[in-house]
Order: sequence, then C-alpha cells, then structure tokens
Amino acid sequence: MVAMEQRDPGGVVPRAVILAAGRGSRLGDRTNGTPKPLVQLNGRPIVSYTLEALAAAGVADVVVVTGYEEAAVRSALLASRPDGMQMAFVHNARYREGASLSLRAARGATAGERFLLLMSDHVVSAEFLVQFLSGCPEDVSAVAADFERRDPAYVAEATHLALDGRGRVTAIGKGIEPFAALD
Repeated sequence: MVAMEQRDPGGVVPRAVILAAGRGSRLGDRTNGTPKPLVQLNGRPIVSYTLEALAAAGVADVVVVTGYEEAAVRSALLASRPDGMQMAFVHNARYREGASLSLRAARGATAGERFLLLMSDHVVSAEFLVQFLSGCPEDVSAVAADFERRDPAYVAEATHLALDGRGRVTAIGKGIEPFAALD
C-alpha cells in the first residue's frame, strides 16, 4: 500500500456500503464453505484490506450487506474492523438473486446520504479511494466502474452495471444486459 495523507474530513464521503452477501461460487474450491469476503489473501480475509483502505481514506462509517453465512461474515468483519470504524449490518435474504437486491437492501441504512459502494472481494488501496473521492461531485453517490473494453471471458465473470442517462446505477448483477460498465 502506498503511503498517503488522510483527506480533509470535510470532504470525505460519510459512509461506505460493502456488498458481502454472495456465496462466491466463481472462486471455486476457495469458497467451499467459506463466504467470499472471508477467503484468505496473505493470511487475512480479503475484505479486511478494503476495511483498512476505507479507514486510511477517512471513511469511518460502513454498512455491510450480508446474506450467505451471515453470522460468520459478521463475526469476522467485526473482528477485523479498524479502530474507530462504525459498522452496521443489513441482511439480504434474497442474496442468491443478484447484487442489485443487496444494494436495495442497503437503502434504509444509508439514510439518503452519499455513500461509496464497494464489493467485498475487490481489493482497493487507500490511495485509490482518496483519488476517487477527490474527483467525485459532492451531490452523488459514487461507484467505481470499469468502462474499458474487456475480453469476453473477463466480461462473463464480472458484475455488470446498468446506468440511466444521468449516470446513476439502475441495475447491478451478473448477466445484466445491456450494461454500461463493470464493477
């Protein structure tokens, strides 16, 4: 991780939403009985890197949407949460039906405020988050999206984002067609 200065608290998005509800079947044998956010990367749950990056970027309020193996995910995230980070959990009982329902489940916990949307199995750096947040307008929720053309195998594995004419996410999940970007 690259050393960096923490952002001015006045410009920080007040909260992040982490979608951590899925089973992670695309990861094959690595998820046999292990929820996707808890798959180990260098001896730590993969989602712990995201929590660390959020804390370093000044985001201290996190909403985690759970589903598959909720108790295990909740316990592990609470154990690996950085000091000072507030964490709330929202359960998506319909997690098998796609990420857009997990995003919808988080709606009540975001209280209409801006939030940063992250996936539990994506490793991001604090530097990336600071740079991303610095460029975000203050009146929108933010999702980092990949608009690059990718090969079909990559696209088939990625989560798709559908956007409306104003750039707002209208659907998120596998197999969304047509899609404008990848998560």
